[in-house]
Amino acid sequence: MSSSEMSLQFPSDVSALAQAREDLPWFDPSTDDSSWHDWKWQLRAAIRTPEQLFAVFPALSETELIEITRNSLTRRMMITPYALTLVQRDNRKRPRHDDPLWRQFVASWVEPLDTIETSQAVGWEHPLDMISPNVQRKYPNRVLVRTTNSCLGYCQFCVLSVRTLDRQSGSQRLDEDEWQATISFIEGTPDIEEVILSGGDPLLLSDELLRKRLRSLRALDRPLIIRINTRALTHNPFRITARLLEIFAECDVNALSIHVTHPNELTAEFRAAVSLLRRVVPVMVSHIPLLRGVNNDAQTMRRLCMELYREGIVGGYLFHFSPNTPGATVFGTSIAEGIDIMRALRRFISSPAVPDFVLLHPEGKLNVPIDDEFVILGDDIKGASARFTNWRGDSVEYKSK
Repeated sequence: MSSSEMSLQFPSDVSALAQAREDLPWFDPSTDDSSWHDWKWQLRAAIRTPEQLFAVFPALSETELIEITRNSLTRRMMITPYALTLVQRDNRKRPRHDDPLWRQFVASWVEPLDTIETSQAVGWEHPLDMISPNVQRKYPNRVLVRTTNSCLGYCQFCVLSVRTLDRQSGSQRLDEDEWQATISFIEGTPDIEEVILSGGDPLLLSDELLRKRLRSLRALDRPLIIRINTRALTHNPFRITARLLEIFAECDVNALSIHVTHPNELTAEFRAAVSLLRRVVPVMVSHIPLLRGVNNDAQTMRRLCMELYREGIVGGYLFHFSPNTPGATVFGTSIAEGIDIMRALRRFISSPAVPDFVLLHPEGKLNVPIDDEFVILGDDIKGASARFTNWRGDSVEYKSK
């Protein structure tokens, strides 16, 4: 699909542009819609320091100023002008403390920061799974490659904080030699059917580097499934350019995992980006962290899952918040709360919209069983029977005839 065939259009949000001009003291007043829709401009104009944030929100309380400044010493922050316009404000133009985006992107809360040093212990990177510092084989038929340690914006609850949030991160970057070694490993391991490009965010790579790496995967002697994990559509949906779509089409990208947390993130720009991606990527699934004060209620999750499904994004994972991840005392929920939310979704909304509720563990993801009311009564071929509770709460019995 050529650039001429990609009628690339994002909504022209005059109010957002006007708000950004008002918010950002360093905003060039000559900036027009074309600049606003330029993903690289969004990165250049992003808020990265407490001082920039305080210039936008001068009415923040002294406690917030102290905590934001303290947290910034150890963790990165980056909020694009686009994401900033989504933050809800009170009548004094301060961010609302319960705003789901403000809570995610700004560490204005008090919490011991030593958890950032132990978060790896409950994450994905078990030493026995690591083929190299950036390549992980947790399951037999797939391999995950962390293409970068940087993101298009920083979530202050990231389970991979030692790679992304930590300013003193010692995590090694994926260089060309390691990439070539990864290609050789995949080529020599016929059991691998899927390659997942993750990060950080793979879409922070330049178009040409991303194309080069995707093409080297497609040059192998078997039809790998290629999946890309990204949160670009929340932080910077303008990353979905005509050139990127060409690359996805050329390299036959099979799937995208879309990281998203709250219905407020499903803007017109988000939807436009999804619509463009649907032209070239056949499968899109959701990756949703369960966050207290953001989405830990059934109605919010129901709305999020159904709106994603309406856009063509099916349920993937709902992640329980890992207990040693930074922000655990702010964002963590109980496992029982997650199960209750899942019970409110299952059988009550469309099945493709429902994610699996999973716990992250060094030994692998645990898909939490929800239907504990299911009881097997008989299990031979001619006399199979079981009892379960249906969506009305009635106990019903299944019997083979």
